[in-house]
Amino acid sequence: MAAVPSHEFEPPSKTSLAKIEQLQRQLREDPESAKLRDALLFEYGHLHFQGDPERVAQLVWHVRNRPDNRMLCTPIAWVDHERFPDHYAEVAQAWEEQLAIDPLRPTIARGAARFLFDANPDRARTLLVDAATAHPDEAQLWIDMDGSSKSPEEKLSCLQRARSLGSPQPNLLSWLCQAAVEANDLEWAARYGNELLAESHAAEPLPTKHTFGTQDATGLRGNTIRPQGRRAHSRHHAHSTLGVVALRNGDTQSALEHLRASAAVDTDARLSSYGPSFELAFELSAHGFHNEVRDYLIDCKRFWKKPILEQWIAESSEGKTPTFAQTDARLRASSTDRSRPVPPRRQSSPSARLQHGNPSPGFGSASFGPLAQGS
Repeated sequence: MAAVPSHEFEPPSKTSLAKIEQLQRQLREDPESAKLRDALLFEYGHLHFQGDPERVAQLVWHVRNRPDNRMLCTPIAWVDHERFPDHYAEVAQAWEEQLAIDPLRPTIARGAARFLFDANPDRARTLLVDAATAHPDEAQLWIDMDGSSKSPEEKLSCLQRARSLGSPQPNLLSWLCQAAVEANDLEWAARYGNELLAESHAAEPLPTKHTFGTQDATGLRGNTIRPQGRRAHSRHHAHSTLGVVALRNGDTQSALEHLRASAAVDTDARLSSYGPSFELAFELSAHGFHNEVRDYLIDCKRFWKKPILEQWIAESSEGKTPTFAQTDARLRASSTDRSRPVPPRRQSSPSARLQHGNPSPGFGSASFGPLAQGS
């Protein structure tokens, strides 16, 4: 059966379509092959296939036969319950069958909670709480509880618990930075920001075939000026966090220095996909530093090639706070209060796999991105 892509999203590549057809042929010859089904489910992860019945069939097979498959806890397994209610119901029924057998099993609770969250967030939350109560030492359950929580303080507490349990999640420290900022716990935010900055300095730069840097009166400055790879991602978010801490403590000069430093990095896979953090830029703009925010957005064009930047640059040039709020309901609600700016949170729109800022442990339509981070 040929793939039936939805035309509401950017189309997948011809290579991906050809890969799907090849895997379907191989699967007809070996229908019990978990390896082939894994590969096919991954290819169907593109949002272009949201309305494809074959994608749903693969999801149902995995839930019923391999509920521990980690791909079921990623955006690949997400189904838009409003636009495709029948498809959603099929997969939800498969999860209900698993929950009837073993509702406290961590992998089943996590997979079911992530899938059900958009349509029934309270049920998803209950599944996670019950599983965490039965398995309090499962770090990933606490990370998922962060993603399903509405309380900034609880989010921070859940991530701290996950870290104390030794979670290997590579983005945990940057998530802790964000959670501490959202909870306005400046002591923890400063601590995590400095730790993340130290981590960025310790990370090795990616090897390159040519020199990266800036040309100025002192000559060409290389990797020490614009760190690459993991150094870039960690350093960017560390400076963003420390800048917010400085600004909320009344030190605008340090906040501006951190803003500039956060943009003085080259691209890596995460920064170019998820984009930079706009928390510090939003708060500085709300304090009237429009030119500085404009310069920051211009610098971000080096590693994040999104057209929306041009709009935000134009708004900053006109002395306006950029419409970061268009991607975040919380910002829309708070944008009229300039006495205590609230930073952007995770993007909730399911129109793409990617979101601004940090790849997050969010759920449902807000979770696009964690697959690459090994959630």
